[in-house]
Amino acid sequence: MNTAQVHGCSHFRQPPVAIPQPRVGDPLLLAVVLPPGDARHGLPEGHLHRLTACALRAALRRARLRLDQVDELVYACPPAQGGCSHAALELSRLLRLPATVPVSVVGSRSGNGLRALQLAAQSIRSGEARCVLIAAVGGAADDTAALVLVAADHPAARCVPPLAAIVASAGSGADPAAGTALPTAVTRSCLERAGWERAEVTCAVQADDEDSAVGTRAYAGQATGARILLSLLDEMACRAATRGLVTLCTGSGQGVAIAIQRRTTHP
Repeated sequence: MNTAQVHGCSHFRQPPVAIPQPRVGDPLLLAVVLPPGDARHGLPEGHLHRLTACALRAALRRARLRLDQVDELVYACPPAQGGCSHAALELSRLLRLPATVPVSVVGSRSGNGLRALQLAAQSIRSGEARCVLIAAVGGAADDTAALVLVAADHPAARCVPPLAAIVASAGSGADPAAGTALPTAVTRSCLERAGWERAEVTCAVQADDEDSAVGTRAYAGQATGARILLSLLDEMACRAATRGLVTLCTGSGQGVAIAIQRRTTHP
């Protein structure tokens, strides 16, 4: 499966700039885990569920969290797989999550991992949850991945250096015939919610072949959702970048963008 590639990264290091830390209250991404690549392909459904459950447990261990600390499970899968709700409940059973933990289902043609992350961040910002476990189950266009998102004041955030803070997100729709107008619109909306200027975004990944609104171009092929987020995190580390933006179309004229910020210090 293709992975996102971003132009201009050859162990490039940007000069030090004065960029503030993530805002107080922004949800924190503590862990992202991908199952072994060879194991994800050609598995029967039951085996894929077990593999996903193993990835989720590994993500929790990396975040130093227990199952009884999870407030919500968000399950993302392509609609073409069918039975998403049943699969989500089966995954909850395999994990042995408490019966009181709600399970949410996200289904879109592509970009499921980002849509799930957006939903999880909204749950945390609203105060409905403090720790959300995300399973982005891969199809033809989205690798399977496990993610852990917590509130900024969660005790786990003091033990594990966060990968990034989720500063803002935006969704947008447009006439599918408009083509590249959609990524540009959703990018601008996300930047406005983050309170960022274009020049302040030091790394951006976009899942098509056109320039994004901040001028960074990416070629993502079939890699979307959680895989694109991983590409952005890797690129930010490569560039020593602090502020990043990921944008992609999710099908039928819909798009999503998420702004993230890496911490330069750990409390």
